[in-house]
Amino acid sequence: MGLFDKIKSAVKMVTGGSAAVTLELGPRRDDGSYPARVKAVVSSTDLEIGRVYLAVEGLETVRYKIKEPGSEHETEQTLSETTFKTEVDIAPAQSLVANKEYLFEGLFSLPADAPHTYLGKNARHEWRVYAGLDASGTDPASSWTAFTHS
Repeated sequence: MGLFDKIKSAVKMVTGGSAAVTLELGPRRDDGSYPARVKAVVSSTDLEIGRVYLAVEGLETVRYKIKEPGSEHETEQTLSETTFKTEVDIAPAQSLVANKEYLFEGLFSLPADAPHTYLGKNARHEWRVYAGLDASGTDPASSWTAFTHS
C-alpha cells in the first residue's frame, strides 16, 4: 500500500467513509415490531466491524414565543427532549470484504408505553432510526429515517 493509499484509508476511517450504509424500514408488524433492512457497500478497503446496529430515538420538540419586556418584538424558541433512545444489534462482529455489498435484516420494538407520533400547533413527537456499522474511527451510518408510531 502506497503513501496515498494509506492516507485515503485513514481519512475513510475518521470520516466513516469506509462503507455506504442505507436503511429501509418495513411497515409495523402485528407483534408491534418494525422490520429493518440494512445495505452496506464497502469501499476499496476491507472493513472489520464489531456489529451492525440500529439506533432508535424518540424526540419531542416544542416551539414557543417569548415577548421581550417593553417591546412588541417576539422571538421564537425551540426546546427538544429525547424521550427514548436505544441501540439494537442486528448482526455480530465480522470482516467485510472491499468492494462488496452486504444485506442485514433485523427487528426493533418500542416499549408498550412509548409516546405516539404527533404533530400539533406548537409541539410534535417524532420517531427516527439509523443503521450503523460499529467500526474503528467514525461508524459508517445511514441517515436518520423517520417513522410513524401509533
